[in-house]
Amino acid sequence: MKFSLFTGLICLSCIMIFPQQVKSMSTLEIPLIEGTPSAASYNSEAWEQTMIKAKNISGLKMITIPQGNYYFNQTLSVPSKITLTGTSSDTTN
Repeated sequence: MKFSLFTGLICLSCIMIFPQQVKSMSTLEIPLIEGTPSAASYNSEAWEQTMIKAKNISGLKMITIPQGNYYFNQTLSVPSKITLTGTSSDTTN
């Protein structure tokens, strides 16, 4: 009886808390050009603009990097409280 009550309270708590976390998460994708060194300036600027947008959004922030090989001509910054995601490190360089 105590176990069932405890389990039910935990499930109810998860149902109440989880949707609030999902609502506050924002996902952005960086519009990068793949595979050509001549796109390095464009990719660097796209990266910086996406990071600026992400900093101005409240809540959890996730940046998606598309699969591919990309060139950049400067050091890339990632502000705090931003998570980078992609398919895998094997398919994105």
